[in-house]
Amino acid sequence: MTTVQRLARAGAGDCIISTLLYILVICFREGNVPRKSVALLYFVSLAAQLIERRKLGARDASSGLMLGSCLLPLLYVVMQEDDRPIGYGYIICWVCSVCCCVCHVAWHHRTLRYIFVTGLLVLLWMLRAPHPGQLAIPFALVGASAYVAVIVGVKRSFSEGEAVICGQLWALLTFTVVGVPLGFHQLTKLRISMAFGSFGAVLIAVTVLVMSRVLKVRKDAVYLAVVGVLFWVDLAAVSWAFNENSVVWLVGYLLEKKGIALMFSVYYAAVIVVGVIFAPVNFDKKHRTIIRKYFHVLALIMFVPTILYHVRFMALAMAVAFSVFIVIEALRMSGVEPIASATSGVMKPYLEEKDKGDAVLTHLHLLLGCAMPVWFVFTAHHGGLFSARSLLSAVSGVAVTGLGDMCASVSGKLFGRHRWFGSHKTVEGSATMLLSIVIFHYWVLWVYGFDDLSYGSLLRLLLADVFVVVLEAVTDQIDNLVLPLCHLITLQMI
Repeated sequence: MTTVQRLARAGAGDCIISTLLYILVICFREGNVPRKSVALLYFVSLAAQLIERRKLGARDASSGLMLGSCLLPLLYVVMQEDDRPIGYGYIICWVCSVCCCVCHVAWHHRTLRYIFVTGLLVLLWMLRAPHPGQLAIPFALVGASAYVAVIVGVKRSFSEGEAVICGQLWALLTFTVVGVPLGFHQLTKLRISMAFGSFGAVLIAVTVLVMSRVLKVRKDAVYLAVVGVLFWVDLAAVSWAFNENSVVWLVGYLLEKKGIALMFSVYYAAVIVVGVIFAPVNFDKKHRTIIRKYFHVLALIMFVPTILYHVRFMALAMAVAFSVFIVIEALRMSGVEPIASATSGVMKPYLEEKDKGDAVLTHLHLLLGCAMPVWFVFTAHHGGLFSARSLLSAVSGVAVTGLGDMCASVSGKLFGRHRWFGSHKTVEGSATMLLSIVIFHYWVLWVYGFDDLSYGSLLRLLLADVFVVVLEAVTDQIDNLVLPLCHLITLQMI
C-alpha cells in the first residue's frame, strides 16, 4: 500500500476538506461568528481524529470524526443573520461534537481519556454562568448518548463521523419537540407535525430494537401491537400540541389550495407504483452500481417538481417518508414477519459494500440527503423560496445526491480511466458530476427568474459546486449524508 493510499484510508481527504471549511467560515464569513469556539472545535476534533487505533464504526471506512463533527455546527454559524447572536442550534451541535470526540478518545486511548474527560468537565464548568444558551447543553448530551447508541447498537452501519451527525440531528429534534411545551419556541402546526411525527417514529424504532435485542421478544403480533399503540400515542401527542385533531388537520391541509398537496400525493403514489413495476431485478454484479442509480432517477422525478412548486408540502412528505422508512427498517432488523421477508427480498439485489452492517440504510440515506436541505430551507428561510440562495439551498440535496452522485457513478463506471490518488473514484466521473450540477443550478435559477446573478455570485456558486465535487472524490463517508451538508455551508457564502 502506497503512502497516498495509507493517508486516504486514515481519512486525510476528509481532514483537509474539514480544515478548508473551518478556514472558509472563520476567515471569510462576515458578521457574528464565534471564532474562538469554532477554532476550539477544530483542534479538539483534529486531535481526536489523530487518535485512532481501531475501527469502531463502518468496517471499510475511516472514522470521519473531524468531518462529521464540523458540518452541522458550521452550518448553524453561516446561517445566522449578521446582527443576531448564536442560537441554541449551534450550541447543541458544538457541545455534542465535543462530547463525541471525548467518547472517541475514551474508546481508543486509555491514558488520554482522563485528560479529555477532565477537559470536558472544565469546559462545562466554564459555561456555568447564567446564559439562555446553556439550556441547550442537556440536549447536546442526549445527542452524544445517541452517538454511542448508534456505534454500539447498529454495528458496522455507520462510521464515527456519520454517527456524530445522527447524534446531532437527534439532539436538535429532541430540543424542537421538548421546546414546544416548555415555551422555548413557537412552531406552526406543519412544523409541529413534522417534528413530533419524526420524533415518535424514532422512538418506535428504538422500542422495537430494544424488544428484539434486549427483551428477546419472539412473537410478531406483539411487535405489531406495540407499534400500533405507540403510533396512536404519537398522533395523540400531535393533537395535544395542535389543540386540534391531527388527522382532521392533515385532511384539511391536503385539500386546501385546490388540493395541490393531495394531487402531489397521488403523483408520488403513481411514480412509486410505476417505478416498482419497471425496476430492474435481473442484472450482474458488474452493473449493480449503475442499476442502483435507478432509484436516484425516481427521487428526481418525485422531488424536483414539488420542491419548486410547494416546498412546504415537500418538507412534510419527506418527514413522513423518513418516519415510515425508519420504523420498517427496525421491524426488518428485528425479523418481524411479514415485513422482514418482504423488505429483505426487495432490497437484496441492490445492496452494496456499505450495507454489510446490521442495518440496510441506502434508501434512508438517499432520502435524508435530499430532505435535509429542504428542512433547512423550511426552518431557516421562513418556509419559502424567496431568494436565489434559498432556492439553491432547497435543491442542494437533489442536485448533489440525486443527480450529481448518480452521474458521477454512471459515467465513472462506463468511461472512467483516470482515478484520483488513493481512491477508486475517477476524474471523468467527478467532471460529469460538476457539469450536471452546474447545468441543473442554472436551470432552476432560470425557472424561478433568479438568473440575473452577478458574476461574483456565479463564481462563488461554481466554487461551491467544485468544493462538493472534490469532497465526493476524496471521502469514504456516506456521500448522501455529508455532501448536502457541505454544499449547504458553501452555498450560504454566495
